[in-house]
Amino acid sequence: RGIVPQADPLFDEVLADYLESAQTRRWFMRDRAIARSLSEAFQGIAIRAITAREVRGYITHRRSAGISDSSIKREIGLFHAAVNAWKIAHSAPDLPNPARSGLREPPGRVRWLTHEQADILLAVCKTRRCDHLRDFVALALNTGMRSGEMLELEWSRVDFSQNLIYLDTQKNGQRGSVPLNQVARQALLNRARFRAEQCPAARWVFCTRAGQRVTVIKAPFKAACAAAGITDFHIHDLRHTTAAWLVQAGVPLLDVSNLLRHASIVMTQRYAHLAPTSARNAVAKLDAGDNLAKVPAVMAVKLT
Repeated sequence: RGIVPQADPLFDEVLADYLESAQTRRWFMRDRAIARSLSEAFQGIAIRAITAREVRGYITHRRSAGISDSSIKREIGLFHAAVNAWKIAHSAPDLPNPARSGLREPPGRVRWLTHEQADILLAVCKTRRCDHLRDFVALALNTGMRSGEMLELEWSRVDFSQNLIYLDTQKNGQRGSVPLNQVARQALLNRARFRAEQCPAARWVFCTRAGQRVTVIKAPFKAACAAAGITDFHIHDLRHTTAAWLVQAGVPLLDVSNLLRHASIVMTQRYAHLAPTSARNAVAKLDAGDNLAKVPAVMAVKLT
């Protein structure tokens, strides 16, 4: 501090100032962890010397390392916020913000299964030694719940009388509920039967025979996908599949957004292209003579 004039601060100074001022904020621990990768890439470099091209290079490097687009966006968002905070605190409106171009929303991954593929996957899951895998997949496909929400689900939050699952803490920090259709309800009843037979005192919906919470399901899920001939499919893609099926069935995007508890309907827009019937119905209305605007008589006059 103090080595470089404030008019030309180092990345280290800008980031340190931002983190110091953010210690009481909710996401401070997360931001501090994110700051490590940023610091490794840009430490010792003046903000004015960092170009948008270098930020894009950082994004490319992180993607090649297997980091998800959502995580990279949080990193670039922290960079962007730190520079903006410095500009305000030090009255430096002319300080460029090289992270601005990196904040463009990357195209979200949309990988989903057809109903036929899902049936094959469920049939394979039923034959696996992992006895809870089929119920996990069935519940995910029919509720759109996140993997973590299901693996951390306790029986105290399952209401069979109302066919609801209550979520105390969601990804967006708010409370909510998830309705159960018949398939999802049956998956939970299967887990309840397993609990009654193996571990009556277990608090977790997805638990082992000893009543311990299941914490890892990625390996058996990947093996089941391979056996079903399904490639490039992740656990979170079950949630994408739920959204795709709903949109294809004609459910309005706003309703899909509410059901999946998206922070913004913008996240739901990625599935809009899966509802071609909506577009066809819209343009079909143009064919209806009653809906066409009549051409004013004056327009029929031939211009010379």
